[in-house]
Amino acid sequence: MDVTNKYSEKVTGLPRKELLHVDEVAAKCGISKSSIWRLVREGKFPQRHKIGRMARWRLSDLEAWLSNPTEWAEEDK
Repeated sequence: MDVTNKYSEKVTGLPRKELLHVDEVAAKCGISKSSIWRLVREGKFPQRHKIGRMARWRLSDLEAWLSNPTEWAEEDK
């Protein structure tokens, strides 16, 4: 049994596949990790969710951003 999977499901109520690591986010969005962190600071990218010391992004948040990245703003969500 994958302890991380069990932990993330227990804490968030979401299956593990719905929470993505920054490397997975970068690959899915086609941008660098440093660009992700910059966009997060600027409020132009979905905020991460902290699980202990881990940062994860919800797949649904990323899909919303990918549908229209230039118009996306955190306060709209």
